Amino acid sequence: MRYDLTRPLRPGMPVYPGDPPVTAEGGRWSLGTHTGTHLDAPAHLLAEGADVAALPLERLLGEAFLIEAAGCLEADALRGVPAEACRLLVRGGAFLSPEAADRLVRRRVLLFGTDAASCDAPEAAGLPAHRRLLAAGTPILEGLQLAGVPLGWGRLYCLPLRLASDGCPVRAAWEVPA
Repeated sequence: MRYDLTRPLRPGMPVYPGDPPVTAEGGRWSLGTHTGTHLDAPAHLLAEGADVAALPLERLLGEAFLIEAAGCLEADALRGVPAEACRLLVRGGAFLSPEAADRLVRRRVLLFGTDAASCDAPEAAGLPAHRRLLAAGTPILEGLQLAGVPLGWGRLYCLPLRLASDGCPVRAAWEVPA
């Protein structure tokens, strides 16, 4: 079974505070690179970080593990994630504690994804979870649509445009093994 994890882009949709609104006029669309379901590349916060165009496709495609959590996802809560899970998605609007981000970096996670607007708590000064993941070269997939997607193993397809940008809206899908 396949699931589309992408939030539809449309004029007037909610955007992250401070981001430009989505508008459409004729054949021209205007939106920020961090709108809807989107990918944050290391260049999002790091001057020398890779941009979206430079990200290896193997980080964005492949087996992944989906868990559910709400509020602050602490490092101890990640103990139940299988060691072989190299891509991790979280449903439930959770954000990462800095220690949880450090644990994902130590595990060499290739990609972290969430259905929240950010992997950091709204009040987190300096975006510590972002900084830890992006410094390790781990892209962050935010704004996923994960309602109704079964927890556990699946195959992630995350396809951004090849933009030389710090972020990019993506089309993301999940496939559950038969």
